[in-house]
Amino acid sequence: EALLAVLPAVALNQLWRLLDIVTRTLQALSALVLVLSLCGLITALLASLEQRQRELAILRAVGARPLDLLFLLVLEGALLTAGGACAGYGLLGLASALAAPVLQNQWGIVWPIARLTADELQLMALVAVAGPLTALWPAWRASQRALADGLTPRL
Repeated sequence: EALLAVLPAVALNQLWRLLDIVTRTLQALSALVLVLSLCGLITALLASLEQRQRELAILRAVGARPLDLLFLLVLEGALLTAGGACAGYGLLGLASALAAPVLQNQWGIVWPIARLTADELQLMALVAVAGPLTALWPAWRASQRALADGLTPRL
């Protein structure tokens, strides 16, 4: 009879191993989402540069240096990244607040409202640094364009 009993330590160890695999999988998916988001940032900045080529040329014509344009576009990338991170955290808090009562009433699961941990703050800092670094390439490209390229009329 004693041999048929469930050993709690063994069962919990198996559960933690299973959850570790799920956690690693979700972390890998998060890393892929981050890479795709940064690629989207590059695409958005490059597309906006094509639309704003004349505006950037006018800025150059009135005295803006290439370094000024580089700074403006890197700042735009930083603001887009910070805005996305803040919006994501806000949506997480909203979803947690909406889901907590339902989970408590339906299944008895206590779902805490999302609060940032030290690891999550480090990841957000990494994203906050990665955004402007990603924006450097489109910004450099825009700052190197010839002034005449943006001021010539398009046919």
